[in-house]
Amino acid sequence: MNAYLIISESFRLIDEQINQIIKDDKNIIKFDMQNVSIEDLINEAAYISLLDEPKFIIAKNSNFFGNNKIKEEDGNLLVNYLNNPNKNSTIIFTFSGKLDERKKITKLIKEKYQVMEIPKLSEFDMNKKVSSLLKNSGFNPDFEGVRYITKSCLVNYDLIYNEIEKLKLAYPEKKDLSLIDIQKLVFPSIEDNVFRLINAIVSKNTNLMFKYFNDLKILKEEPIAVITLLAREYRNMYLIKTQGKSVSQAELLKTLNIQRWQYEKQEKCAYEYSIKELKEKLQTLFKLDLDIKTGKIDKYLGFELFLLNI
Repeated sequence: MNAYLIISESFRLIDEQINQIIKDDKNIIKFDMQNVSIEDLINEAAYISLLDEPKFIIAKNSNFFGNNKIKEEDGNLLVNYLNNPNKNSTIIFTFSGKLDERKKITKLIKEKYQVMEIPKLSEFDMNKKVSSLLKNSGFNPDFEGVRYITKSCLVNYDLIYNEIEKLKLAYPEKKDLSLIDIQKLVFPSIEDNVFRLINAIVSKNTNLMFKYFNDLKILKEEPIAVITLLAREYRNMYLIKTQGKSVSQAELLKTLNIQRWQYEKQEKCAYEYSIKELKEKLQTLFKLDLDIKTGKIDKYLGFELFLLNI
Protein backbone atom coordinates (compact mmCIF):
# COMPACT_ATOMS: atom_id res chain seq x y z
CA MET A 1 0.00 0.00 0.00
CA ASN A 2 1.67 3.22 -1.20
CA ALA A 3 -0.77 5.74 0.31
CA TYR A 4 -3.22 6.13 3.17
CA LEU A 5 -5.62 8.90 4.11
CA ILE A 6 -6.48 9.16 7.82
CA ILE A 7 -9.34 11.43 8.88
CA SER A 8 -10.10 12.29 12.52
CA GLU A 9 -10.89 15.26 14.76
CA SER A 10 -8.28 13.97 17.21
CA PHE A 11 -4.56 14.42 16.53
CA ARG A 12 -3.79 11.70 19.09
CA LEU A 13 -6.06 9.17 17.41
CA ILE A 14 -4.41 10.02 14.08
CA ASP A 15 -0.96 9.48 15.62
CA GLU A 16 -2.04 6.13 17.06
CA GLN A 17 -3.29 5.01 13.64
CA ILE A 18 -0.04 6.15 12.01
CA ASN A 19 1.97 4.13 14.56
CA GLN A 20 -0.05 1.02 13.68
CA ILE A 21 0.88 1.49 10.02
CA ILE A 22 4.59 2.30 10.35
CA LYS A 23 5.19 -0.03 13.33
CA ASP A 24 8.92 0.07 14.16
CA ASP A 25 10.12 1.62 10.93
CA LYS A 26 12.65 4.40 11.55
CA ASN A 27 12.80 5.93 8.07
CA ILE A 28 10.07 8.53 8.55
CA ILE A 29 9.77 12.02 7.07
CA LYS A 30 7.13 14.45 8.33
CA PHE A 31 5.59 17.31 6.34
CA ASP A 32 3.01 19.90 7.42
CA MET A 33 1.08 20.58 4.23
CA GLN A 34 0.14 24.05 5.49
CA ASN A 35 3.80 25.00 5.12
CA VAL A 36 5.07 22.62 2.41
CA SER A 37 4.13 22.57 -1.28
CA ILE A 38 2.68 19.54 -3.01
CA GLU A 39 5.63 19.69 -5.40
CA ASP A 40 8.07 19.29 -2.47
CA LEU A 41 6.02 16.36 -1.15
CA ILE A 42 6.03 14.61 -4.53
CA ASN A 43 9.75 15.24 -5.05
CA GLU A 44 10.49 13.58 -1.71
CA ALA A 45 8.15 10.65 -2.41
CA ALA A 46 9.56 10.09 -5.92
CA TYR A 47 13.22 10.25 -4.81
CA ILE A 48 14.95 6.87 -4.97
CA SER A 49 17.84 6.51 -2.53
CA LEU A 50 21.01 4.61 -3.32
CA LEU A 51 20.15 2.07 -0.63
CA ASP A 52 16.70 1.51 -2.18
CA GLU A 53 15.16 1.38 1.31
CA PRO A 54 11.44 1.89 2.09
CA LYS A 55 10.32 5.12 3.71
CA PHE A 56 7.15 6.62 5.18
CA ILE A 57 6.15 10.23 4.47
CA ILE A 58 3.57 11.70 6.85
CA ALA A 59 1.71 14.58 5.20
CA LYS A 60 -0.22 16.22 8.05
CA ASN A 61 -2.97 18.80 7.51
CA SER A 62 -3.70 17.61 3.95
CA ASN A 63 -6.73 19.87 3.87
CA PHE A 64 -6.95 19.73 0.06
CA PHE A 65 -8.98 16.53 0.54
CA GLY A 66 -11.64 18.70 2.17
CA ASN A 67 -13.01 22.16 1.38
CA ASN A 68 -9.61 23.80 0.80
CA LYS A 69 -8.97 24.60 -2.84
CA ILE A 70 -6.10 22.91 -4.67
CA LYS A 71 -4.44 24.46 -7.72
CA GLU A 72 -5.09 22.52 -10.91
CA GLU A 73 -1.37 21.95 -11.54
CA ASP A 74 -0.87 20.70 -7.95
CA GLY A 75 -3.87 18.40 -8.22
CA ASN A 76 -2.60 16.97 -11.51
CA LEU A 77 0.89 16.50 -10.04
CA LEU A 78 -0.52 14.55 -7.11
CA VAL A 79 -2.87 12.48 -9.27
CA ASN A 80 -0.05 11.60 -11.69
CA TYR A 81 2.21 10.51 -8.84
CA LEU A 82 -0.46 8.39 -7.12
CA ASN A 83 -1.19 6.68 -10.45
CA ASN A 84 2.48 5.72 -10.69
CA PRO A 85 4.01 5.84 -7.18
CA ASN A 86 7.53 5.04 -6.03
CA LYS A 87 7.29 1.47 -4.73
CA ASN A 88 9.58 2.30 -1.77
CA SER A 89 7.60 5.35 -0.59
CA THR A 90 4.39 5.29 1.43
CA ILE A 91 2.57 8.60 1.92
CA ILE A 92 0.24 8.89 4.91
CA PHE A 93 -2.09 11.88 4.39
CA THR A 94 -3.99 13.17 7.42
CA PHE A 95 -6.61 15.84 8.02
CA SER A 96 -9.44 16.60 10.42
CA GLY A 97 -12.22 17.91 8.19
CA LYS A 98 -14.99 16.54 6.01
CA LEU A 99 -13.96 14.65 2.87
CA ASP A 100 -14.91 16.35 -0.40
CA GLU A 101 -16.15 13.40 -2.46
CA ARG A 102 -16.34 15.44 -5.69
CA LYS A 103 -12.60 16.04 -6.07
CA LYS A 104 -10.56 13.94 -8.50
CA ILE A 105 -7.86 13.36 -5.88
CA THR A 106 -10.46 12.10 -3.37
CA LYS A 107 -11.99 9.70 -5.86
CA LEU A 108 -8.54 8.37 -6.77
CA ILE A 109 -7.36 7.73 -3.23
CA LYS A 110 -10.64 5.99 -2.37
CA GLU A 111 -10.41 3.84 -5.49
CA LYS A 112 -6.73 2.82 -5.34
CA TYR A 113 -5.67 3.25 -1.72
CA GLN A 114 -7.00 3.11 1.84
CA VAL A 115 -9.10 5.80 3.51
CA MET A 116 -9.29 5.40 7.29
CA GLU A 117 -11.99 7.62 8.79
CA ILE A 118 -11.87 7.42 12.59
CA PRO A 119 -15.34 8.18 14.03
CA LYS A 120 -15.75 10.42 17.03
CA LEU A 121 -15.80 8.28 20.16
CA SER A 122 -18.99 8.13 22.23
CA GLU A 123 -18.76 8.85 25.94
CA PHE A 124 -19.07 5.10 26.63
CA ASP A 125 -16.22 4.20 24.25
CA MET A 126 -14.11 7.08 25.57
CA ASN A 127 -14.52 5.79 29.13
CA LYS A 128 -13.14 2.43 27.98
CA LYS A 129 -10.21 4.16 26.27
CA VAL A 130 -9.46 6.30 29.35
CA SER A 131 -9.54 3.19 31.56
CA SER A 132 -7.17 1.40 29.18
CA LEU A 133 -4.77 4.35 29.07
CA LEU A 134 -4.66 4.59 32.85
CA LYS A 135 -4.09 0.84 33.24
CA ASN A 136 -1.31 0.92 30.65
CA SER A 137 0.26 3.74 32.67
CA GLY A 138 0.33 1.52 35.78
CA PHE A 139 -2.78 2.83 37.55
CA ASN A 140 -5.78 1.00 38.99
CA PRO A 141 -8.48 3.64 38.41
CA ASP A 142 -12.01 3.45 39.78
CA PHE A 143 -14.96 3.94 37.44
CA GLU A 144 -15.96 7.32 38.91
CA GLY A 145 -12.46 8.62 38.29
CA VAL A 146 -12.57 7.47 34.68
CA ARG A 147 -15.97 9.12 34.11
CA TYR A 148 -14.75 12.32 35.76
CA ILE A 149 -11.76 12.59 33.39
CA THR A 150 -13.94 11.95 30.33
CA LYS A 151 -16.58 14.52 31.30
CA SER A 152 -14.10 17.16 32.50
CA CYS A 153 -12.31 16.96 29.14
CA LEU A 154 -15.60 17.12 27.17
CA VAL A 155 -15.02 13.64 25.69
CA ASN A 156 -12.00 15.11 23.85
CA TYR A 157 -9.26 12.51 23.47
CA ASP A 158 -6.46 15.04 22.95
CA LEU A 159 -7.34 16.83 26.21
CA ILE A 160 -7.72 13.49 28.02
CA TYR A 161 -4.31 12.29 26.85
CA ASN A 162 -2.65 15.45 28.19
CA GLU A 163 -4.39 15.10 31.56
CA ILE A 164 -3.28 11.48 31.91
CA GLU A 165 0.31 12.52 31.16
CA LYS A 166 -0.07 15.03 34.00
CA LEU A 167 -1.30 12.29 36.36
CA LYS A 168 1.67 10.07 35.44
CA LEU A 169 4.08 12.85 36.41
CA ALA A 170 2.25 13.65 39.66
CA TYR A 171 1.83 10.05 40.86
CA PRO A 172 4.88 8.07 39.63
CA GLU A 173 4.66 5.47 42.43
CA LYS A 174 0.91 5.36 42.98
CA LYS A 175 -1.15 2.40 41.79
CA ASP A 176 -4.67 2.91 43.18
CA LEU A 177 -5.94 6.17 41.70
CA SER A 178 -9.03 7.51 43.46
CA LEU A 179 -11.49 10.14 42.28
CA ILE A 180 -10.04 12.57 44.86
CA ASP A 181 -6.51 12.01 43.51
CA ILE A 182 -7.74 12.86 40.01
CA GLN A 183 -9.76 15.91 41.10
CA LYS A 184 -6.62 17.45 42.61
CA LEU A 185 -5.11 17.76 39.13
CA VAL A 186 -7.89 17.52 36.54
CA PHE A 187 -10.34 20.41 36.47
CA PRO A 188 -13.54 20.82 34.43
CA SER A 189 -12.88 23.00 31.40
CA ILE A 190 -14.35 26.47 31.04
CA GLU A 191 -16.51 25.09 28.22
CA ASP A 192 -17.89 22.49 30.62
CA ASN A 193 -18.82 25.22 33.12
CA VAL A 194 -20.55 27.19 30.36
CA PHE A 195 -22.69 24.19 29.38
CA ARG A 196 -23.46 23.47 33.04
CA LEU A 197 -24.66 27.07 33.39
CA ILE A 198 -26.82 26.83 30.26
CA ASN A 199 -28.35 23.54 31.40
CA ALA A 200 -29.13 25.07 34.81
CA ILE A 201 -30.78 28.10 33.16
CA VAL A 202 -33.00 26.21 30.69
CA SER A 203 -34.06 23.77 33.41
CA LYS A 204 -34.79 26.75 35.75
CA ASN A 205 -32.46 25.50 38.51
CA THR A 206 -31.84 28.86 40.22
CA ASN A 207 -29.40 27.56 42.86
CA LEU A 208 -27.08 26.01 40.31
CA MET A 209 -27.35 28.81 37.74
CA PHE A 210 -26.03 31.43 40.17
CA LYS A 211 -23.29 29.09 41.37
CA TYR A 212 -22.04 28.47 37.81
CA PHE A 213 -22.46 32.14 36.91
CA ASN A 214 -20.21 33.17 39.82
CA ASP A 215 -17.65 30.55 38.71
CA LEU A 216 -17.62 32.06 35.24
CA LYS A 217 -17.16 35.57 36.64
CA ILE A 218 -14.12 34.36 38.58
CA LEU A 219 -12.74 32.77 35.39
CA LYS A 220 -13.54 36.01 33.49
CA GLU A 221 -15.60 34.13 30.89
CA GLU A 222 -17.40 36.46 28.44
CA PRO A 223 -21.21 36.56 28.97
CA ILE A 224 -21.65 37.28 25.23
CA ALA A 225 -20.50 33.74 24.44
CA VAL A 226 -22.97 32.34 26.98
CA ILE A 227 -25.79 34.49 25.58
CA THR A 228 -25.16 33.16 22.07
CA LEU A 229 -25.23 29.51 23.20
CA LEU A 230 -28.25 30.11 25.44
CA ALA A 231 -30.18 31.78 22.60
CA ARG A 232 -29.49 28.70 20.46
CA GLU A 233 -30.93 26.45 23.19
CA TYR A 234 -34.10 28.56 23.47
CA ARG A 235 -34.42 28.69 19.66
CA ASN A 236 -34.16 24.90 19.43
CA MET A 237 -36.70 24.47 22.23
CA TYR A 238 -39.05 26.90 20.45
CA LEU A 239 -38.79 25.00 17.15
CA ILE A 240 -39.24 21.63 18.86
CA LYS A 241 -42.31 22.92 20.67
CA THR A 242 -43.88 24.57 17.60
CA GLN A 243 -42.92 22.03 14.92
CA GLY A 244 -42.52 18.79 16.87
CA LYS A 245 -46.01 17.56 15.98
CA SER A 246 -45.97 18.47 12.29
CA VAL A 247 -42.36 17.59 11.39
CA SER A 248 -40.63 14.26 11.95
CA GLN A 249 -37.90 13.99 14.54
CA ALA A 250 -35.38 13.04 11.83
CA GLU A 251 -36.16 16.24 9.90
CA LEU A 252 -35.86 18.38 13.03
CA LEU A 253 -32.54 16.74 13.96
CA LYS A 254 -31.23 17.71 10.53
CA THR A 255 -32.66 21.24 10.68
CA LEU A 256 -31.32 21.92 14.17
CA ASN A 257 -28.02 20.12 13.47
CA ILE A 258 -28.06 18.32 16.81
CA GLN A 259 -27.80 14.72 18.00
CA ARG A 260 -30.72 12.66 19.29
CA TRP A 261 -29.67 12.94 22.95
CA GLN A 262 -29.56 16.75 22.62
CA TYR A 263 -33.01 16.74 21.04
CA GLU A 264 -34.43 14.64 23.87
CA LYS A 265 -32.90 16.94 26.50
CA GLN A 266 -34.20 20.10 24.81
CA GLU A 267 -37.63 18.53 24.26
CA LYS A 268 -37.83 17.73 27.98
CA CYS A 269 -36.83 21.29 28.96
CA ALA A 270 -39.31 22.76 26.48
CA TYR A 271 -42.19 21.34 28.55
CA GLU A 272 -41.27 23.84 31.29
CA TYR A 273 -41.98 26.78 28.95
CA SER A 274 -44.90 28.11 26.98
CA ILE A 275 -44.36 29.17 23.36
CA LYS A 276 -44.91 32.79 24.40
CA GLU A 277 -42.29 32.48 27.16
CA LEU A 278 -39.69 31.05 24.79
CA LYS A 279 -40.26 33.91 22.32
CA GLU A 280 -39.86 36.43 25.15
CA LYS A 281 -36.61 34.81 26.32
CA LEU A 282 -35.19 35.03 22.80
CA GLN A 283 -36.22 38.67 22.41
CA THR A 284 -34.75 39.52 25.83
CA LEU A 285 -31.42 37.84 24.95
CA PHE A 286 -31.22 39.64 21.58
CA LYS A 287 -31.78 42.99 23.32
CA LEU A 288 -29.29 42.13 26.08
CA ASP A 289 -26.67 41.17 23.48
CA LEU A 290 -27.17 44.51 21.70
CA ASP A 291 -27.13 46.54 24.95
CA ILE A 292 -23.86 44.94 26.09
CA LYS A 293 -22.17 45.41 22.70
CA THR A 294 -23.25 49.08 22.50
CA GLY A 295 -22.13 49.78 26.09
CA LYS A 296 -25.62 50.47 27.47
CA ILE A 297 -25.16 47.99 30.32
CA ASP A 298 -22.30 46.18 32.05
CA LYS A 299 -21.99 42.65 30.67
CA TYR A 300 -22.02 40.87 34.05
CA LEU A 301 -24.75 43.07 35.55
CA GLY A 302 -26.92 42.68 32.45
CA PHE A 303 -26.62 38.90 32.48
CA GLU A 304 -27.26 38.70 36.22
CA LEU A 305 -30.46 40.74 35.78
CA PHE A 306 -31.53 38.27 33.09
CA LEU A 307 -30.96 35.38 35.52
CA LEU A 308 -33.05 37.10 38.21
CA ASN A 309 -36.02 37.00 35.83
CA ILE A 310 -35.79 33.29 35.03
